[in-house]
Amino acid sequence: MVYFLSVSEHLRIVYASDDNYVGLTAISAVSLLKHNPGARIHLLGYKLKPASIELVRSRVEQHGGSFSHFDVAPFISRLELLKVSHYTSYAIFARMFIPELIHTDDRVLYLDCDTLVTDRLDDLAGIDLHGHAFALALDAVHPAYKKVISLPPDKPYYNSGVMLMNLAAWRSHGCSRRFMEELTHPHGRVILPEQDVIARTMGDEVEPLPPKWNFLSQFILQRRTDKPA
Repeated sequence: MVYFLSVSEHLRIVYASDDNYVGLTAISAVSLLKHNPGARIHLLGYKLKPASIELVRSRVEQHGGSFSHFDVAPFISRLELLKVSHYTSYAIFARMFIPELIHTDDRVLYLDCDTLVTDRLDDLAGIDLHGHAFALALDAVHPAYKKVISLPPDKPYYNSGVMLMNLAAWRSHGCSRRFMEELTHPHGRVILPEQDVIARTMGDEVEPLPPKWNFLSQFILQRRTDKPA
């Protein structure tokens, strides 16, 4: 007899949001639970109002998931002092502190709040990371962008919107320390902070994900550059 292990039994799902994106977070969580019933969802909240936390909690529990909230403001405040980003929200950095917030050696799956989940995640949860700290899919970035951020043209550039993390490997390889060091003393321009830092300093820790696990809108919108003869 074959037993299928539900994703909710061996994978934690993590979102990060401030009040501006909490509605999208709730929608994404509902889409996830539609295909992955019973999933454990953790919300990393950055200066969230109580009503915002309740919005996500109620949607998750109404659709059969479990919910917990972590306040990441104490972790993010040090980055605010450094003024490392021109983004309106520093919640984008919360993913880098997951190993400090969630005290487990299990895998976790971080999802950006604007991610739409359209299928079960069992196969993603079981991907072999080959000892790497996390897995990401490639981004559709122009070579000129790599030049702007001082990334060699042959180096991969990843999208961090879907991040499968091995927390034990992350901690043992010092990824949080390396991330903070690069933000504090960057070796080039930082435009998309968390992605640029990963590309420049932690590319050796990345196991590539097939694009189906993070299918970006630009894959559809990207125009062909070649012209018929």
